[in-house]
Amino acid sequence: MVVPTVDSSNELQRYYNRQPVRIVKNTEDVQSVYHKGLGIWQIVFFKPGTLKCDGVRLSVDKECIVMVKNKKELYISDPMQRQTMVKIRLKVDSKEHEIVCMTRKFNL
Repeated sequence: MVVPTVDSSNELQRYYNRQPVRIVKNTEDVQSVYHKGLGIWQIVFFKPGTLKCDGVRLSVDKECIVMVKNKKELYISDPMQRQTMVKIRLKVDSKEHEIVCMTRKFNL
C-alpha cells in the first residue's frame, strides 16, 4: 500500500486500522470486503463457495455477487447473466436461511 506522508510501518498500521473498509478474503475464488461503518459485506464468488466472517456464513451454489447489509438484507446479482437460478445459504449468528433466486429474464 502506498500512502502519501506515511514514513514508517507503524504509521502505515495506524492508517490501516482507521480505515472503515477491510479486505475479508482475496483469492481467485472469492473476493470480499466489509465496511464497518455501514455494516455491509460485498462478496464476489467466481465459483460456488462459502465465506465465513464475524458471525456470518454465506454459501452459494453458483458464481454471483452478493451484498449483505446489517446482517438483515441480502442482495444478489448475476452480472454475467448466465444463471437461471442461484441457491444461497445464509447463517447469521444462530439463524439459518436458504434462498433460491430466479435470475432468468422474463419477457412481458
